[in-house]
Amino acid sequence: MLKEPTTQAGFNKKKITIVKMARRMNLKAAALRAETIRRQNVQRHHKAAAVSKLRGEIQRHTANRNAQMELGRLHEASLRHNGLDKAGLDRMRDLMSTVVK
Repeated sequence: MLKEPTTQAGFNKKKITIVKMARRMNLKAAALRAETIRRQNVQRHHKAAAVSKLRGEIQRHTANRNAQMELGRLHEASLRHNGLDKAGLDRMRDLMSTVVK
């Protein structure tokens, strides 16, 4: 009968050690999960920033191309015998200042 309580006490000691080890492992696993989530968030942010930048570049390029085409049409219209009215000339001046060649 004496051996039983000592084994039980030894078992409790082992159980406490196992619980401490499990907690340590859980903290380590939680830290690894947090690091992984953080890394994924950074990657997602970089990807979203790149997509936004590309979208902006495409919009600027499209706007510039449309302005160039409109400027070309106004140039052609100015060469005709009746020319452009005041609004057309003003628009042509505005486009000439904004169009990037």
